[in-house]
Amino acid sequence: MATETHGRPGRPKPWAVGGRPKGVDEKTFARALREFAAIVGDGNVSFSPAELVPYAHDVIMIPPIWPSAVVRPGSVVEVQQIVRVANRLRVPLWPVSTGKNIAYGRMMAVEPGNVVLDLARMNRILEVNEKLAYAVVEPGVTYAQLYKHLRDQNLPLWLDPPATAPGAGPLGNTVERGVGYTPYGEHFLFSCGMEVVLPDGRLLRTGSGALPGSRTWHIFKWGYGPYLDGLFTASNYGIVIRLGIWLMPEPPAYQPILMTCDREDDVVAIMDFLRPLKVSHLLPSAVVVAHALLAFAAEAEYPRHLTGGTRPVPEDWIREQARTRMLGIWNIAGCLYGAPAVVKELTDVVRRRAAAELPQATLLDVDAARQSPYWDHKVRNMTGVPSMVEYSRLSWRGGGNAFVAPVVPLFGEEARKHMEIARPIFWKHGFDYIGEFIAASRDQHHVMMLLHKQPDEMARAEACYRELTDAFCDGGYLPYRTNVGFMDHTMRRLDPVFQAVCAELKRALDPNEILAPGKNGIRAAAARPARRGRVPGAAGRRSGAPRRGPGRPAQGAAKTRRHPAKRRGGLR
Repeated sequence: MATETHGRPGRPKPWAVGGRPKGVDEKTFARALREFAAIVGDGNVSFSPAELVPYAHDVIMIPPIWPSAVVRPGSVVEVQQIVRVANRLRVPLWPVSTGKNIAYGRMMAVEPGNVVLDLARMNRILEVNEKLAYAVVEPGVTYAQLYKHLRDQNLPLWLDPPATAPGAGPLGNTVERGVGYTPYGEHFLFSCGMEVVLPDGRLLRTGSGALPGSRTWHIFKWGYGPYLDGLFTASNYGIVIRLGIWLMPEPPAYQPILMTCDREDDVVAIMDFLRPLKVSHLLPSAVVVAHALLAFAAEAEYPRHLTGGTRPVPEDWIREQARTRMLGIWNIAGCLYGAPAVVKELTDVVRRRAAAELPQATLLDVDAARQSPYWDHKVRNMTGVPSMVEYSRLSWRGGGNAFVAPVVPLFGEEARKHMEIARPIFWKHGFDYIGEFIAASRDQHHVMMLLHKQPDEMARAEACYRELTDAFCDGGYLPYRTNVGFMDHTMRRLDPVFQAVCAELKRALDPNEILAPGKNGIRAAAARPARRGRVPGAAGRRSGAPRRGPGRPAQGAAKTRRHPAKRRGGLR
């Protein structure tokens, strides 16, 4: 354990960078670190500035949020012991799995001073059942690790990695309700059975796992009585340290469907063409409809000479770049799976429908298209192979990105309306619209990348993100995820009863608020309704400056009317 001295020799000074946790005095915090080190070993407790750097930064548009320390347990028992110490001494913990939640906050906490509980050492693949097609993993297992294990053991099973996936983990991605691209792309839907360390250190087994000696824990989701698994996703009610995930049996055949369309307004016809294919599950994969700029941003150089960094990229330039890369303005990728004869018949059905309902589309030859890095990446996504291509987009404008991800009904007019909301806001703030629609069974995720230059454009990017979030919420489109700088802001847009129930659950399970304080805006006290113009994150503050509380407006922020609470059914 690295130490600095403060006052007397040997006395640790761990708060030099991130400060002590809120409300924890010097003596208590020093005691907590000693007890953590006794549990995990000195080498697995860190608080030197160099060691804290990865835990304070992401590519999002807010300055560093420094933790006070990092603790790295290696077992379930160690996690339980750490949580009990933290609860007794009122030291807040921020759990992370593989730390690859890039552009949503990565390993950053909502507030400075938390102790990061880094679970990456817990990286065992506990079980793979070939005949029942499932795996059981710990938090530190990565998609690349599980993929290699399946290949090394010659197991005819596919996993479902997200687009930016190899170093990310299936447990962390699932509990954040992430998505992928095969028919198993709704990750939480295809999970089964959790083991959870509760804030008091008790161990909860969900579903069928509640029965000692259960033989159906990871194959029957519901168990007996209430279904609890959902409470531990996108929340801060417990630490998931074991998860069952269902794997897709390798199909005898598959056929990617790759198409392009060349007009901006083709998005209406594309989504209306896809809707019956998705609702009927005739086209079982997630179907990505990506704008050209998103498709080639990973390989093209940003034309700053044409924009000055303050204007969107010219449309003519986008079209020219797309043409040289076998891309259209809209680029459609889906996949069919099954027995060879079935796949051939379904492929013919999709092609006939496309000819009749989407005649402006160009159907690509798959082998030729895979010479393009983008198309090869999409085929890998749809066939269970982790791919690194999307990381390259971060260099497009200058290293910064924040995902904006509202959910939309699967209608072409809804996609058009979303474009009409999003693009003027991006352009107003001097950024490019870089986005895609991902068609699921009845909804489409409108995933946009707010690529920006760091640190120069961070303030502008924060203002753009806030305006996008509010515009979508005003229209009834809720983001399914957001970054750590906007968690309180997004929660405050929701119905007060929903906020109150989240707070009541937090008080019941974690009355001392030691697990991930403020995660997704969940606190023991319910958040207040949002006011337009409030600043949710830390942009514009000096690193280490005090953070504003969730209810306090930024200095000089305009006071406007409260957003009316809306009772609406979520699409997720």
